[in-house]
Amino acid sequence: MPNCRRLPISTLIPVLVGCSAINALGAPPPELPDWWVGPIFLPDILTVPAPYPTIQSAVDAATNGDIIVLESALIVENVEIDGKSLSIVSSVGTVLQPDSDAPIFDVSNTPDGGLVEFEGLTFNTYVIDEDGPITFALQDGQAIRGVSAKIELTKCTFGDCAAGTGILQNARTGGAVSLIGCDLYVDRCLFGQCDATYGGALGMWGGALSMEQSIFEGCWSEKGGALYLLSVDAEVSQCLFDDNDAADEGGHMNVKGGSMSCTRTVFRDGASMTAGAVSASQYVFFAYTEDPSMSLSKCRFENNVAMGAEDVIDVWEQDSGDLPSMANSSFCGSVECDGVYWGITTNWAISCDGCAADTNKDWKVDVLDLVQVLTYWGEYDPLTDVWEDGAINGGDLWGVLVTFDCAYMEVR
Repeated sequence: MPNCRRLPISTLIPVLVGCSAINALGAPPPELPDWWVGPIFLPDILTVPAPYPTIQSAVDAATNGDIIVLESALIVENVEIDGKSLSIVSSVGTVLQPDSDAPIFDVSNTPDGGLVEFEGLTFNTYVIDEDGPITFALQDGQAIRGVSAKIELTKCTFGDCAAGTGILQNARTGGAVSLIGCDLYVDRCLFGQCDATYGGALGMWGGALSMEQSIFEGCWSEKGGALYLLSVDAEVSQCLFDDNDAADEGGHMNVKGGSMSCTRTVFRDGASMTAGAVSASQYVFFAYTEDPSMSLSKCRFENNVAMGAEDVIDVWEQDSGDLPSMANSSFCGSVECDGVYWGITTNWAISCDGCAADTNKDWKVDVLDLVQVLTYWGEYDPLTDVWEDGAINGGDLWGVLVTFDCAYMEVR
């Protein structure tokens, strides 16, 4: 998936509605130019709850490329999308909850060249009625489950999504999203308080992941507090992993095989028994094995902790594959940070209160960091969010100014 910002589908809805109104007037068509090769087919817009009472009825009526617009503040439903390419957006910030023991959306078999896009939706599987909380059997991916699909998530929020973590539950993967053989693009989404057995927020087996400007916070699992990736090719840019925990390994993420390229991303306050931030290891499937291929550029690790008694790694643990590139990345905090490869420990310890203000990662805080703040002004970039308030603003300028001339040791 290209690492570029598409025009959100919601911005096209007024245009499409206007075009439909003009067509309805029966105005004579204009004279066609010589280069005209055929008609332009505009997607239909299907609205819920009227005239379609449920999302499922709109999905069943939709054809490839259509847009389903949700106009209710709360919808309780489980929906199956099989073999279709369409967009589901909200005009009112719709909150979605499950109606039964199944994911809110079950997506499969996206046609070639198509995708299923979700935009502006809030998913919450912690359902409470007049008798108290409703307990489901906790399937994989309580918000979205996908098989052989291409899915895009834009400006969506996933909160309190759970997929089986107790000792009486079967092992479940991906509290919010669970995918097998899928391509997933995530843009400006928030995953909070999600938990599962593997991958508190997101679990993937195969396929590709492209993710930017998204936040994972307060997620929990046994392996991979936020992410659990099996043989996935992943690109992560400008994301924040904050306060995620794993009972076993990989406070923020657990990666097995595949590849990962990670840029301008912050890993903060992760905790596990081993590998406080990231655990990467070989993927094994019967006789097939695959080493992980990892690279990081301009990332920051802060206060990640492994809580085991001995032979534990605070930052990064990897048992196979080539040494990951750590170009211009920094490791900060009050605890000793280290990494290990094949039992050989490499010390990455750095403690400097000013490293958070080094927004361009050149090992000093100077006027170039002010320029970086202005570059991302009004947007979101975790490395530039010096003030840690979720926005790039005057607080970040002040944070750079008060730590001017701070320099710290480069890690190689």
